[in-house]
Amino acid sequence: MTEPAPRIDFANLPAPAESVLVTLFITVRKVARSRDFYSRVLGGTVVLEENPCIVRLSNSWIIMNPGGPPTPDKPGISVIEYQAGNTTSIFLNLRVADIQACYEERKAKGAEFVTPPIDRGAEIRCYMRDRDGYLIEVGQSTGLLRGELAKKRRCRPGTAATSRRPGGRWRSSTARAGPGPSASPTSSRTTCGGCTVRPRSSRPSTRSRCTRT
Repeated sequence: MTEPAPRIDFANLPAPAESVLVTLFITVRKVARSRDFYSRVLGGTVVLEENPCIVRLSNSWIIMNPGGPPTPDKPGISVIEYQAGNTTSIFLNLRVADIQACYEERKAKGAEFVTPPIDRGAEIRCYMRDRDGYLIEVGQSTGLLRGELAKKRRCRPGTAATSRRPGGRWRSSTARAGPGPSASPTSSRTTCGGCTVRPRSSRPSTRSRCTRT
């Protein structure tokens, strides 16, 4: 007995008659779990349930499928899911009209946020992770609408990096080596939103610094 074919919402398929539509493909571990997140938690519309799953999210589409080995159209290239860690190079960016309302609504539905919304001058933003660990930025343009750009946060060698709390205060995030005779000021690490500044003795130049935008 064959299984019924997945329902297709033809009216919402990302299939333009002309020009181009931009979609985002993500590799997921469990399609059903990810489909629930992007439809129920983020409020998207399921266009195709599987093979591949397509969810329309506002004016864009998320396409998701499990990973797999090379195929004839991409020989030698395997598709793998996100590997958990403290780095990222590409992520979904959602722009909203009311970030606080969005934050509270999505959190109530089970979304896991890295921090509450933080005011950066040009925008208020925060980050969440989906069920596979992919990072999603949520931002509301504020100062940008008046021509203000986001202020860059810098951490300099030999000083404690800082991060802003929701109330607007800053806190130190310098981490030092554990207790013991070998511990010394030069063994400290300074972190800034994921950057690590190496101890002074191991850096080629004391003029180096990291910049997070």
